[in-house]
Amino acid sequence: MRNPFKVYRFWHKDGTSKDWAIGIDADNTVVKRWGRSFTKLQTQCISVSFPTTYVADQITKKTSKGYVFHGEFLIDEEGNFSRPMEAVSEPKKAADKIYWRLRISPIATIEEKIRFIDQVKILAKQCPDNDWVSSFTVVVDDTLMNSAAGHLAVENGVTALLFLMAIINCNTVGNITLSLAYESIEVTHLIKNETAALAYFGATLDSVRNLAEDLKLLERPLNLAFIESTVDDLFL
Repeated sequence: MRNPFKVYRFWHKDGTSKDWAIGIDADNTVVKRWGRSFTKLQTQCISVSFPTTYVADQITKKTSKGYVFHGEFLIDEEGNFSRPMEAVSEPKKAADKIYWRLRISPIATIEEKIRFIDQVKILAKQCPDNDWVSSFTVVVDDTLMNSAAGHLAVENGVTALLFLMAIINCNTVGNITLSLAYESIEVTHLIKNETAALAYFGATLDSVRNLAEDLKLLERPLNLAFIESTVDDLFL
């Protein structure tokens, strides 16, 4: 099984980004992945005498060019990131602050902006009692969305966090991206992995489960009793 990659991201002025990742396989082969964010990444495997030293040197060169550490991830053949499985069970300290950033590419069309706004409004209906969610939705709608950034305060409530995670999860507009992070570590829509982000608001996965299911961050469990009562017994 391939080891996790250290992923670094570079942001262009137009709001797009590219990724560069490096890792060491079990056989000490150095593996590099690179390409535009959220696309299939190119791969290069290199055999070197001192892989750890080589990796450190390569990271130094990339960060000197403006790449920022994005986190440690497993990367599949299509370029999709996922957290290492062991990270799910490790206790994580609470985040100090959670930052959000909305990036609108200059080539984003009015139609794309409207589609994004409609997605935001649909999700906001699941959070009717949160003032921050209401304000965010109004600002996005009124301005037809300019690139913006800010951070979530504890008083904004964990609902605001789940709302932003849900936007990331359902966003289908490639020229508009929303990102969340704390301490330079990305917060994804994979809520089971984000215990530190939840802990910032004093919340746990169990305490937000109902809302997470409403926002499609978690799948609802099957109601076996209902299924049994509505399906005929084929053996009779």
